Amino acid sequence: MSKTNSDKIKVLIADDHSMFTDGLKDILSGLNDIQVVGEARTGKESVQLTKSLEPDIVLMDINLPEMSGIQATETLKKECPKTKVLIISSYDDDAHIIESFRAGAAGYIPKYLHATQMIKSIYEAHKKGTAIHETILPKLLRGLKNLPSTLIRESANFQLTPMEIRVLESIKDGKQSKEAALTLKISEKTIRNHLSSIYLKLDVKSRSQAIALAINRGILSRD
Repeated sequence: MSKTNSDKIKVLIADDHSMFTDGLKDILSGLNDIQVVGEARTGKESVQLTKSLEPDIVLMDINLPEMSGIQATETLKKECPKTKVLIISSYDDDAHIIESFRAGAAGYIPKYLHATQMIKSIYEAHKKGTAIHETILPKLLRGLKNLPSTLIRESANFQLTPMEIRVLESIKDGKQSKEAALTLKISEKTIRNHLSSIYLKLDVKSRSQAIALAINRGILSRD
């Protein structure tokens, strides 16, 4: 017997790559206990649609326009606590994984995993509240153990994330976005997204102002 819509797990997909989103939507739509209720192309849209559609699960890409997936997750954790956010990303490094869970994600799914693993994570997050794949767990534990204290210390006023602090540290010596991206092994677009978030949180308009204020508040070292 097929389930009614009220019995299904409601899923919102937040990703700006239409090919990936369309493929994922086709897979999930073929399941009788999951309903894709919406698609968001930006971080801000993911927050807006979550508030209006009240999905059980949001599949959130990290690299989103306007507001990063990490920022959107932090917002949803506060404003829509019943919704579970699963980060889906092509990144599988310790820093992004740690940052995602600190933002309030219920799970982290590398995009290279088979679709069946993503479906399993949706079920686990809906039933248990979290979904940590076996490939992620060692990195999560290692990241928590090895993350330098300067990166896990957040300003009480600004709430900079570990990755945002990494970005500030990478540009502190005058590196441009391209150099910082190579150092952190992320895209220039991601660097720009983080810088936009930093400027907003610190209420500044330039890199030099952000660095000076971060040093003054003890977020960055003076060395």
